[in-house]
Amino acid sequence: MTDEVPAAIIESIRRDVIEELKDDFRIVVRDVFREELHAIGLRAASADEVDQAREDFRALRRWRLAMDGIASKIGYTVITVLVGAMLIVAWAGVRVHVLRP
Repeated sequence: MTDEVPAAIIESIRRDVIEELKDDFRIVVRDVFREELHAIGLRAASADEVDQAREDFRALRRWRLAMDGIASKIGYTVITVLVGAMLIVAWAGVRVHVLRP
């Protein structure tokens, strides 16, 4: 008989260990994540603090979307002014060179 353990037994042990450690790992990850959020000033210890954080993120999203909208409107305005200026220059050229009396 050899000293090797069959692969099925190893796989069974591995599954059992993973199942045992899954909840512990989840708790550790949650605690570390909360500590890091707390370190950057985001409190999430109670349901009220989580709701406040969600509202803060919603406000930031609304602000970002508003700024994106303003930036696109400014961009469209600049493009419109440039195209209009080019048309005016082209019309002035046509008036001077083609339509002169």
